[in-house]
Amino acid sequence: MKKLSAQMDSHGDATQKILVKDLDQAALNWAVSKCEWHHEEGNWDGRLIADYVTDWANSGPLIDREKINIEYPREGYWEANMWLGRPMVFSHGTGATPIIAAMRCYVASKLGDEVAVPVQYLSDYPESDAAAPSM
Repeated sequence: MKKLSAQMDSHGDATQKILVKDLDQAALNWAVSKCEWHHEEGNWDGRLIADYVTDWANSGPLIDREKINIEYPREGYWEANMWLGRPMVFSHGTGATPIIAAMRCYVASKLGDEVAVPVQYLSDYPESDAAAPSM
């Protein structure tokens, strides 16, 4: 995984910029929850997180609402795409499961290709530096 820059968020928590294509498990759940909370409420403290990565009950309605297209082009590899409302502008995500591909696609459509994730959600990434960045 390519590590990007470390920083502090508005709550004073240490964050690490991660490419959306590398988000998995807790970090991906955090990013999807951030997108969903913004979609619903507009203001989120980063603490309420749902399981979108393994629970179709959470991710299925989101995939349906956002009209995310999921494809299985080869063994162990899924692709997801969604149209962003402008001619020839799409969001794209890939992953080992259809949910991971779809959730990466969704996060990329809302937050761009990289996202600053609080370091406590990066335990899935042993090569990430969990120490607070120096200021």
